[in-house]
Amino acid sequence: MTMQVRPLTDTLGAEIIGVDLAQPLDDVHKRELYRLFVDNAVVVFRDQHFTPQQFAAAAEIFGEIIPEQFPNYRLPEFPTVSFLSNSDLEKTGKKRAVRGEGFHTDHSNYEAPPKATILYGIDIPTSGGDTEFVSVQAAYDDLSAQTKQLIAGLRATHAYKSQRDQHKSTVLSADALAKTPSARHPLARFNPDNGRLGLFVNPGRVTGIDGMEEDAAFDLMDKLYAHATRGRHLYRHVWRKGDMVLWDNRSVLHQATTDYDMEERRYLYRVLLKGEVPLPAPRQAA
Repeated sequence: MTMQVRPLTDTLGAEIIGVDLAQPLDDVHKRELYRLFVDNAVVVFRDQHFTPQQFAAAAEIFGEIIPEQFPNYRLPEFPTVSFLSNSDLEKTGKKRAVRGEGFHTDHSNYEAPPKATILYGIDIPTSGGDTEFVSVQAAYDDLSAQTKQLIAGLRATHAYKSQRDQHKSTVLSADALAKTPSARHPLARFNPDNGRLGLFVNPGRVTGIDGMEEDAAFDLMDKLYAHATRGRHLYRHVWRKGDMVLWDNRSVLHQATTDYDMEERRYLYRVLLKGEVPLPAPRQAA
């Protein structure tokens, strides 16, 4: 296998060419691909050709697949894999509500949120419909020492939907909403795979920060979120049919863009990979 790796930005992202993930790989190559995932946070594999089963097998190089939260988004013929599609989105005036709009990290209300999300492009609009990523680890590194000290040890509560979230979400019944998980996570999250800290901010799900009044908590969250998403450490992926894109939810936030003709079909396979309970900054040895 002749593999080429091209950096996508100075701080995150790598494009990998010359790898056919539908074919078996030996352990040496699997370890190398995992290292590239850990080091680059966003990894793009071009020109892949998958059945749902092959896509799942390729995803399992990087971890254990966990089920899609909502059964209606699972592939009927292969429920291990789910899908993202604009064909069944609700129209609001002249605009369709889009799943994944606004920078976020997936399922942060889980006790152990997915460490990674993987998409595979089946039908791609002529233009637009890109996915953007920002590095929360580079954003943390850019914080002042005073802000790092302020957020050290702070934990936020993540639920299915924040009381201040304005984005469209899958509507749940009161009973279903009561059964969705919630969890408390550190604002500064340690990634055990690369040893770095990153901001763990997700305004669509955060309902409060321990020990802070609601207004003060949301003011702090808004400032950290604005800092992380200001675009200084951003990669915008322009989709091509056959792309498989893998990203580390511990290292980046992502969002779907809506700048495309909604009459064109946008359809991608998706899987989530099992993660660990988010860790705070490790204690310094005395």
